[in-house]
Amino acid sequence: MRQGPHHGAQKSTNTGFDESSTSVWKVWSFTLTADISISVFVFK
Repeated sequence: MRQGPHHGAQKSTNTGFDESSTSVWKVWSFTLTADISISVFVFK
């Protein structure tokens, strides 16, 4: 389905930005959640 580097490059101007910020948000919220869970577990 992929037709070469320039084909994806056009799309990633639009979606690539969304995707990267979404994954950063996912990682951040996961880290935050895990952090809270660990703190609660350790300090209880």
